[in-house]
Amino acid sequence: MQKTLSLILQNMSEKNATLLTHSLNVAKLCMVIARNMGMDEEFYYTAGLLHDVGKLLVPNALLDKSITIGKEELEILKNHSKWGAEILRLLGLEQFSTIALLHHQDTADLPLSVQIVSVADKFETMTSLWRQYKKPVSHKEAIDELWRMQIFRPTVIEALAIAQMELITKKRITKVGGGGDMRGYTHLAFAFAAASSIQVLTHKDVLSLPVMVAGISALLPDVDHPDSLLGRKVKLISWVVNKLFGHRTVTHSIDFAVGLCLTVLLSSGFAYWAWMFVLGYMTHLLLDNLTKTGIKLSMFRHDSTIGLRLVKTGGVIDTAIFLICLLVLGFLITKHV
Repeated sequence: MQKTLSLILQNMSEKNATLLTHSLNVAKLCMVIARNMGMDEEFYYTAGLLHDVGKLLVPNALLDKSITIGKEELEILKNHSKWGAEILRLLGLEQFSTIALLHHQDTADLPLSVQIVSVADKFETMTSLWRQYKKPVSHKEAIDELWRMQIFRPTVIEALAIAQMELITKKRITKVGGGGDMRGYTHLAFAFAAASSIQVLTHKDVLSLPVMVAGISALLPDVDHPDSLLGRKVKLISWVVNKLFGHRTVTHSIDFAVGLCLTVLLSSGFAYWAWMFVLGYMTHLLLDNLTKTGIKLSMFRHDSTIGLRLVKTGGVIDTAIFLICLLVLGFLITKHV
């Protein structure tokens, strides 16, 4: 599916830059709304990307935000929902076709999945600097308008309000210089602490190559994220993996992890360092299973996400795990080196 998505996004970019920007913004909103509602973030991010795919069949002149179009042209433009649903069915993406077809229907009986994308779409449209026919409104005014429509579930609008605040906060943090490195360091500290504990129990050196292997392996799943601790060290590889598979799909799935770890064990003759590789990789999935996003049972199914959804990236629990692991690691080094 990732290759299909990449091709669609490329076509959007070539068709109309504003169409691509709008689709990406809606996708981000959908993802955070889904996160706040405890739903599948990846599914709704993809749904947001694809909701306007039918506009690829709309003449460029009708997508030009700087001109006013007549009633006949407007009717053509409205057909993009129907065309989008058909495109997605032809591409084998039927799970998103209903959303593409109905996201402009202003009725109270829309499925929850359609409501999530529709709310994100309307909010982004109302607040966009490229808004057609009308001046953009503030975030508060847009949310107030969604309430006045009285067709969306309160939980969806509430999740949207939280989502837009989270995105604003994230942008501010990025500008100041904060980031998501904590999670990478938490994975590293947790793997080092676990591997060092095993070294002590088996009467081996705490500071040794197997412990380093566990640490590197603990960072490996995030090679699909160019902004991760490992991704920034191997930028080209990370970019390629991310473009091919996306983030938190293949490398964060249990079936891929089991296959990779078995391959490493069998090819090494079940060497001790290979077991440390397995330990590091599995500690990453263990921690990610605690997060809001969770992990995947299978890399072949978008709806197979599992997780306890207890930990927010960079939050109190994340930081507490990091500090506890540092304390354990410090104790082990002090006592056994």
